[in-house]
Amino acid sequence: MQALRTPYSQAEERLPLPPFPRGWFALAFSKDIPKGRSVMVPYLGHPVTLTRSPSGELHGRNLPGHFTNLVETHGAVLHFIGTEGQWKAPHADSEGWSEPQCQQWFVDTHPQEILENTVDTAHFKKVHGYESLSTLGPIHFKGPIMRAQFEVTRLEGLFGKWDRREIKMHLNIEASGLGYSKVEIEIPQLAMRARQVVMPTPQVGGGVKFFATTQVQHLRELTSLPKFVN
Repeated sequence: MQALRTPYSQAEERLPLPPFPRGWFALAFSKDIPKGRSVMVPYLGHPVTLTRSPSGELHGRNLPGHFTNLVETHGAVLHFIGTEGQWKAPHADSEGWSEPQCQQWFVDTHPQEILENTVDTAHFKKVHGYESLSTLGPIHFKGPIMRAQFEVTRLEGLFGKWDRREIKMHLNIEASGLGYSKVEIEIPQLAMRARQVVMPTPQVGGGVKFFATTQVQHLRELTSLPKFVN
């Protein structure tokens, strides 16, 4: 697991925030728990055992907190942290989408800092290379759920230095608490849609284990290759 360090150390000391906020958080990738096997994963200081039956059902043992149910979505296993007020787990249709590609890092930060990027539109150009950004309507909040829509323009395409096309993308963002954020990216020029889900799980001693999954969906078949590869 790759470790990414911010210019600060000990995020829990510099941020006056609860170290373990309430919400749905990832503790493993589904692909790492095969049928008929048990896997031990560290989670909030507990050695949690995840077992998948031969038929595919998932069960957990030694889960911390008051809730013992597990939910699988976007290629990850989620569990609810908190003593009360459990809300419905995030979910999205998987039909037509590719298998999730999974990545994981350690980041010396707090889950709130990661989710704040959703409304920090100033970082879109500096960090992601977007040339312009438009907000498509107001940002909506309903309890722990936040939704937002943006249109962005990128001048370097998607395929590195050989791809210099201007490309427009529509971003549909949904966050559930501080442990889950889904971004669906529609790219009309390429007749495709991409989905990235980021799930920062707080760790004992500070920092987060950052789970990320990526999927793609073709809206229609391309009739030709992009010009730069012809």
